Amino acid sequence: ARKHAESETKERLPEGADPVLQQTELVAGVPQGPGAATLIRDLIRDETSNQRPTSLLSRFFDNVYVLIILLIIVLWFGWYLHTRNQIDPADQLAEARAVFQRPAGPGWLRSRDQILHPLLESHVLSDDEQEIRQLISLADQYDFARTLRTEAIAAETETAEVRRQIRRAFEIHESGDPISAISHAKSVLLMMGESDEYRYLKVFLTETIGRWGQQPNIAGRRLLLADVLHRCNSLVSNDPASPEATELLTAAVQVYAGDPAVEDLTELCMRVNESRKPVVVPDPALGVHPEGNPDSAGVQQEPSPAADR
Repeated sequence: ARKHAESETKERLPEGADPVLQQTELVAGVPQGPGAATLIRDLIRDETSNQRPTSLLSRFFDNVYVLIILLIIVLWFGWYLHTRNQIDPADQLAEARAVFQRPAGPGWLRSRDQILHPLLESHVLSDDEQEIRQLISLADQYDFARTLRTEAIAAETETAEVRRQIRRAFEIHESGDPISAISHAKSVLLMMGESDEYRYLKVFLTETIGRWGQQPNIAGRRLLLADVLHRCNSLVSNDPASPEATELLTAAVQVYAGDPAVEDLTELCMRVNESRKPVVVPDPALGVHPEGNPDSAGVQQEPSPAADR
């Protein structure tokens, strides 16, 4: 590089000039041409300019304003593609309807989770929310029904039988009878004995019995029976011999007979079925004790014949 600079310096010097005198801009007050620093700067600038692309396309992109405009275009195009790929909510609902027209299957659950729940939460189709809730309810029903076993479970070993009985206790509890479920679970726990073979199952079952012993969730049962009583009151008011009321009341008594949590409502069902007259339906949410017996504040008793006398 030094030799190249010296040769360039010699080429730029006028004839007869001394190269040594050109190391400074002024010698004895007389201008002698550019100094060494200026020469090296010019050499570097020339070298850089010679290495730059000289094509028209390269010169076009070698501009900060052009690059900014291109960035804006790219961002706009990405936003356009994103909005174009979004499906209209009405089309999504139509797609969900088509899925639910087909036989029940995993597609129902996917539509519920990926389409219906987001639509319901976003409130973009406020006029169709009732239909959306109904479709979600259908998917929930399918999700519940597929967990039920319709075939008999074969228990060929002792361990399999223990597991079957534990599962049976959970089924009893899920059916709404915590007292029988606790009793069944305690019996299974007793039969497992002191063996370490079922060490984890015994701990698990003991903890489960403790949780089941707390106040049972009976609100749903009481609400359902209260709704049945209201419907039957309306039916017998219009037609005391209504066969529909008879069927409803008989079914309610058959399902909940012996359940202490709804004993008061079951008795009211039997009373309506016998007298064929409407009764006062108590608030199902009032006065429920942990053991399932309703408080007297939540039940309105009719006066007995002895009291009338």
